[in-house]
Amino acid sequence: MELVLDDFGRSDDERTVVVDCGGARCGMPGTRLRVTVELEVRLPFAPPVLGLDRVLVVPVEASALQPVSRWASMEGER
Repeated sequence: MELVLDDFGRSDDERTVVVDCGGARCGMPGTRLRVTVELEVRLPFAPPVLGLDRVLVVPVEASALQPVSRWASMEGER
């Protein structure tokens, strides 16, 4: 996910990526992972007058729920 956000030019200060597995071990087969991405998206064509290009941002959030494959290896899982 971080690589994709880098490819689209989203810097670390305008994005947040959270992986939550509900308190379980995240690498355990069958565990459900929720990945949430939050971005601050600047509005296009916002004029830099008075800093409006830095103020006119829209928060965008998306999340997805995905089970860990039952064939996943737990090697290295702590």
